[in-house]
Amino acid sequence: MNALGDLLTRYAQRYGDRTAVSRGPDAAYSYEELELASRHAEAWLHEVVPHPPFLLLPGNTPGDVALVLGALRSGLVPLIGDPAWSEHEIAETLRRTGASSIVRAQLPASTAASTTLGDGGVRYLELPTESSTRVRHNLDGIDFGRFTSGSSGAPRCLGFGIEAMINAASAWRAATELTGADTVMCLAALNNGLAFNTSLLPVFDVGATLVLPGVRPIPSSMLAALRACAPTILVAFPFVYDALAGRDLGRLTSLRLLVSSAAPLRADTERHWFTELGTHICNYYGLAEVGPVTFNDGRVAGSLGRALAGVDLHEVPTPETERASRTADHRELASFRIAVRTAAMATRYLDPRPPDFADHLDANGSYLTQDLGFLQDGNLFVTGRADRIVNIAGRKIDPGEIADVLLRHHDVSGALVRAEATTTDPLLCAYVESATASRHELIEHCRKYLSQYKIPQRWTIVPALPRSSAGKIMSARLAEIGAAPQ
Repeated sequence: MNALGDLLTRYAQRYGDRTAVSRGPDAAYSYEELELASRHAEAWLHEVVPHPPFLLLPGNTPGDVALVLGALRSGLVPLIGDPAWSEHEIAETLRRTGASSIVRAQLPASTAASTTLGDGGVRYLELPTESSTRVRHNLDGIDFGRFTSGSSGAPRCLGFGIEAMINAASAWRAATELTGADTVMCLAALNNGLAFNTSLLPVFDVGATLVLPGVRPIPSSMLAALRACAPTILVAFPFVYDALAGRDLGRLTSLRLLVSSAAPLRADTERHWFTELGTHICNYYGLAEVGPVTFNDGRVAGSLGRALAGVDLHEVPTPETERASRTADHRELASFRIAVRTAAMATRYLDPRPPDFADHLDANGSYLTQDLGFLQDGNLFVTGRADRIVNIAGRKIDPGEIADVLLRHHDVSGALVRAEATTTDPLLCAYVESATASRHELIEHCRKYLSQYKIPQRWTIVPALPRSSAGKIMSARLAEIGAAPQ
């Protein structure tokens, strides 16, 4: 048992029969019950997992919270993945990480063991074949693994020490001023950083209540859950705020904090929520590699907020910014690489593919991100991505800028723009999620905001783009939607 086990025991002693996590009146754990359930999960894992690490694909129930906490305290190095992965993606993850087994809520083809947790749900252990082909990683100092989003390729596994999780929780708890009077409703999956870093230890450390409503991601169900639960804090992906923006939010008066991350928020969505509730959406900045970085109170338009306590956030000049003016009048036009150092950073990749995690660190141990932007009066502004800059006909273009423009269109719910190779010059291609918008309409919309050379040459417009469980468009899966140019 590591330091997390001591914390869970302390929480049980301190908060006793207070509700820790709930799905509703018929499925809830008190702090004492959660600690006991996590011990049960830990003991079962020690009985059935052959050796560290193992792949954990949790659901999103109170029982899964107990399972995740039991796995984290076990010393068996759970690698917390996405239950929405395909069987092929799971097999590839096993091969790259060297995981000995899989624990999940879905019934696998071959079950080696199972257990029933306090919520009545069954969790299964699967022992995959061909284990001899898997790599073996150095697990010294590694207590658990989490994965990058995979929005631009296959997810990579990051190894962390348990202190990284505790440090992330401490910084987030302080910034959000969490207290035992708070009820946090989380509509993000437990494997995602939005839930993992904001809605587990920060909530439990102060004796607050976490609600995982288990509703379908449709507006009527989510709104009904919010009204029934009356949370003080909502944690959700941007698509949830988008989906609810057209609804009557006036009765959600209990909410004091709205938390979002993983993708930009639509300007009209932000305006609607603020108009209805008088509360800005905290669209904070964070990365799988370093944890939460900023807290955003919404008072500075376009900003992602200020650095959390203990976070070092700074600019690194690029060749372009070194040539640009550094005067106050032109600073916001410059794009710097954003570098981050936190006490919640990963230790290394559990993945044989290059580059190594250390290759992303500078001499001071800061993680050099692919995000471009600048700091102004301590507030972070992100303007694009260094790894997305493309050269089309001799001009450097940021496809993210074009996608942001497309998202301003009222009929567009998602957009991804990228350069694609052809037999001659690369083409700028737009993939747009819309049920009604036409190619002509979107081109005219782009012309209002963009130079002609930034307007995509190839368009694919479909009702739904492939997305991860976090709601991110999966670039690697765009081929699956087929050719649907308009």
